[in-house]
Amino acid sequence: MRSSRRLFGLCISIAVTLTPASPASTQEYQFPEDDIPGMKSPGMATALSLLGTVIPIGASFVVDGEDSGALAGSLFLGGALVGPALGYSYAGETGSAFKGIGLRTAVLGATVGLAAAICSGGCDIVFGSDGGADAAVAIILGGLVATGILAGRDIARVDDAVRARNERIARSAVSIGLQYVPEARAPGLVLTLRP
Repeated sequence: MRSSRRLFGLCISIAVTLTPASPASTQEYQFPEDDIPGMKSPGMATALSLLGTVIPIGASFVVDGEDSGALAGSLFLGGALVGPALGYSYAGETGSAFKGIGLRTAVLGATVGLAAAICSGGCDIVFGSDGGADAAVAIILGGLVATGILAGRDIARVDDAVRARNERIARSAVSIGLQYVPEARAPGLVLTLRP
């Protein structure tokens, strides 16, 4: 009698394993951020990146008073270089944050260096109309556009980076394995949840 129950249980286990899953059951479960420690909100990461970029850059255009040029420049650079990285830092993706900061810094540095090299003989970028000034202005505008594109790309991709990180955390937090169950004297499935 006992061996027939084991044989019946084994047949059911094999049948369940070999039965194709319905489309509804093959959908991936989305873990809420509160279920597993360490998971972050993609929306919060995007908001931090967006606001950390837009607010300082916007403030750089409205700063007024003595020494406003240095303050405006610092706000603009902070927003353009560091702002998009805030969401990655929030999510714990510091490698992606520093990669983006480094790339934007390299583009702006090359832009300034190239414009300075063109104007090393002297050119008046604000009031001049010589070829050197025109080329320097074009390079500066191109560098700003490229930096803006890189910042926009990082802001647009931060939610995907957070989701990928959350999936890695979820996969490491949940596992299913085969284990011998002494009470039943048979193998069984064990679901393990780790914090």
